[in-house]
Amino acid sequence: MSAPTAFSNLGVAVLVTAALTAAAPSSATAPTVVATDPTNGATGVAADLHEIVISFSESRDLGSSISGLHSWPGTWNTSRDVLTLVRSASEPPWIAGQIITVTLNLPPYYSFANSGGELLGTYAFTFTVGADPNPDRPSVVATTPI
Repeated sequence: MSAPTAFSNLGVAVLVTAALTAAAPSSATAPTVVATDPTNGATGVAADLHEIVISFSESRDLGSSISGLHSWPGTWNTSRDVLTLVRSASEPPWIAGQIITVTLNLPPYYSFANSGGELLGTYAFTFTVGADPNPDRPSVVATTPI
């Protein structure tokens, strides 16, 4: 199952989509993303950023399939509630001003679930490489649901 990935020819935006495989059932609440590094809306992110870290409210029982970051393999911590995407040595650096968007469970790839089978809702976060090219532009600071 492959999710779409869009790369701008102007180097201004990148859409990264991760589709994660489903798990076997046993909890009562849907999982959520509790933290990301870089954080949502971060600016000044290094063009050669080594890793992207996504922390979840609950652990996973199965592995994951990542689409869009072919040279960014994902690994889980031992409690399986933190996913770390690591830039491979062959991945070129991003371009200053590039806006990176990471999306989890983008429709129709609703496959990230906790051990109870409850699905993570679609979740996206963005960050800007180098200085923000439009520091005065409006930006989303919160969403409901997250």
